[in-house]
This record gives sequence, C-alpha cells and structure tokens, in this order.
Amino acid sequence: MGLLSNFMRGWEKRRLEALMEKNPRPPAEVFVRLAVIYQDTGDITAASRVAKRGQQLYPHNMDISRASKSMDKVVRELEKERLRQKIESYPNPILYARLAELYKTDGQIDASVKVCQAGIRAFPDYGGTYLLLGQMCFEQEDFPGALDYLEKAVELDRYNYMALKLLADTYTRLGRHNDAVERLEAILYFAPGDEQVTQALAVAKRAAGVAEPSPQEASSAAPPAPPTRVKEASAAPPPPAPPTRVKAQEPARVKADTVTREKKMKAAAKKQVAYEGALNILKTIDGVRGALLVDAYGLVIASYLDDSVDEELAGAMITNIYRATARSAQQMGLGTFEDGVIEGEEGNIHIITIQDMILSVFALATIRMGLLEKAIRDFAAVVMEVG
Repeated sequence: MGLLSNFMRGWEKRRLEALMEKNPRPPAEVFVRLAVIYQDTGDITAASRVAKRGQQLYPHNMDISRASKSMDKVVRELEKERLRQKIESYPNPILYARLAELYKTDGQIDASVKVCQAGIRAFPDYGGTYLLLGQMCFEQEDFPGALDYLEKAVELDRYNYMALKLLADTYTRLGRHNDAVERLEAILYFAPGDEQVTQALAVAKRAAGVAEPSPQEASSAAPPAPPTRVKEASAAPPPPAPPTRVKAQEPARVKADTVTREKKMKAAAKKQVAYEGALNILKTIDGVRGALLVDAYGLVIASYLDDSVDEELAGAMITNIYRATARSAQQMGLGTFEDGVIEGEEGNIHIITIQDMILSVFALATIRMGLLEKAIRDFAAVVMEVG
C-alpha cells in the first residue's frame, strides 16, 4: 500500500508540475495541492516556493494564504535550528542577529532578547544586535529603552539606515525634534532623494520650528556634511541594560562566559579570514575594480576597494540601492530580488544576494561576463560554506 501511495503521489506531483509549466496562471487549487505534496515528501523549500507563487497570483485566496504561512513557519523553524548549530560551531554576530530576527518574526520576543544578549556578550561592537533590541523596545513603546540601543547602534555604524530612521522616530516620540532633524539629514547624505526620509524631515523641521529654505536657497545650498562618528573610548562601555531583567552571574559563570566568548571571537576571526580570502577569487579577474560584502544592515563584512573609497559609505549606498530595488520588485509583483546590474558609462555594479548578505562587484563594462559569473559563483560557495 505504501508503494502504491508513493507512486500515486509522485504521478500527481509530475502532473501538477507539468500543468504549471504549460499554464502561466493555473487554478489556485493546483498551488495548494502541489505545496502539500512537496511538504509530505520533505521538500519544504519547494513547498514554500510554490505557495508564495500562488499567493502572488491569488493574493485573496485563503487556502493559498494559509498554505504559504504554514510553509514559511516550517522554513523558519528549520532555519532557526541551522543557525543555532552554526552559532555553536562557527559563531559570528550576523548569525546571532539573524536568529534573533526569526524569533522576533514569530512573536517570541523573550527568546529574541536572550539571543541578542548572548550576541552582545560575544560581539559587543556589532550594531545590528543593538538595532534589533531597539526595534523591540520601540514596538513595545519603551522609547527611552529604544533610545539607548539605537544610539549605540548608530555610534557603531553611522551609516545604518534603519537605525538612523528608527532613532529619528524615537526622538520624535520623545519630543526631541531637533535631534530627529539631525538624524534624518544624516540619512540623506548617503541616500539622497529618499522620498520617505525627505517627507519625514519636512515634518520634523516644522515640529522643531526650523524654517524651510526657499527653492533658490535650496538649490544653492551646500550638500549635507557626512555624519560624524562618535569617538569611542579606549575601553568600550558596557552595553545598555536589556529589556528584561537578568540575574547576576556568579564568578565561576562569568569566567566560563569569558572563555566561551574568546572561543567565539576566534571562530569569528577565522570566518573573517575566509571572507577576505574569498575576495581574492574576484581580484584575479581582469576588469574587476573592487568588491564589497555587507550584511542586511549595511555593515561591511569584507571589502576590496581603492583606498580613496569610504567603505562604510559605499556599503550604506549599496544597501540602500538593494532595499529600494527589492521593495520595488515586490510592489511590481516581480517576486524577490536576487541579483541585478547597474550600468554606467565606464563600468557596472553587479549586486548579488548571498544568504542574508549582499555582494557588490565593481567591474569595467568590457569584462568577460562568463569569467565574472564563475568567480561570483565560487565566491558564493565559500561564503555559504562558512556561513
């Protein structure tokens, strides 16, 4: 009976797949049934992909919506387990932030906070973890708490778009409109023309009583100065208090945590070496003028750039381009943005997503695309192996 059941399921799967290939808009029940078959056979990735495609074509179909949410939940649980194992073996701050984000998405706030706390203990200089804690405080309307975390995130990364924008919102909630103006202007330095930020800046200026310049004054005004980095003390201050109370640790536990943190930092250093080494793959291609790997928050992970280029500013600009493109792709019904090319007169910028990171390669227009594509695949293989 089991053999017959498997045969019938396989036959039905092939029939539905063929139907989807022939018909660009098959009936909604095709997506639901095929997603269930994929799930039953353990192919969760394919099940999720089919359910999402069906949701794009039939956004108001409740059966497809339920199937898509169910698949997403399963995918997130599998990803959580993968990240927990990675943190145990090859920890780095991005893994902590990614795991905390997944817990937050599923409404498991306490678990998300604990992961963030562990991430800060292991990697206190990574701004993405503070940003997540700031987001959770903001959503719980704990604006003073959000302020502490977000200011720390911006101190660590002055070009963090999300942290700057949410910090401006927090200042507004606390009535500090002049500070909100300053943070919004900092965003426009590396994301000029951002409509949401420009509108928010106009509102913040009115609230702060700042007069808007005339069109003539605006056109002749000098561009905004780059945001200044807060000078860090020789000994970094302890991170802000977490949203939840944590019991004091005993001396033996503190010593054990210190040893664990040192091991994790060594593992992260090895991973950084692997990323930097992977860039050598791209350096060997004639016509490549630079490369940049950033995380989802715009923080630079590895780079190969000319000394005259501000890598943090370049990372912020690439991340802003990616966000705008990804958002537009979703709004236009094109699905998830994975890669693209920005063409210029003298060269192109190739943008590729690798897991939750963004790789940008700066190359001459005359570059041999076959060689570049192979180098990018080889680079991605290294990143995914250690990621």
